[in-house]
Amino acid sequence: MKNKIQKIAIDPVSPFSNDKVSREKSAQLLTHYVSSIKQPYVLAIDGKWGTGKSTFIEMWLPVLSQQKITTVLFNAWEADYHDDVLAPLIFEFTESVKKSMLSEATPENEAINKILKKTKTFGIKLAK
Repeated sequence: MKNKIQKIAIDPVSPFSNDKVSREKSAQLLTHYVSSIKQPYVLAIDGKWGTGKSTFIEMWLPVLSQQKITTVLFNAWEADYHDDVLAPLIFEFTESVKKSMLSEATPENEAINKILKKTKTFGIKLAK
């Protein structure tokens, strides 16, 4: 017997193509909103269990990426097995920053990469 809900296939080019509950309009409104913000910003999506928050985010991230909006995705449910959530949070942050902002080899990015590596190492030690 299968009771687990199957994940929706999300096409990175057209992420809302398999969306049956019309989330794309919400993504467009939120994309417009976050693209107008000029300083670092944290956005939390809150709702009851099973309402589609994770699916919405997974569909929305390719849209943000196409707009060159840097994001860090941290799903607390996926890190629930850790005693302290700080280590996986630091890991996700540093990996996201390296992928989106620091891929170009410049002296500035090399320095930032070194700092991020030290921060990640320190954060993991701190969490232990």
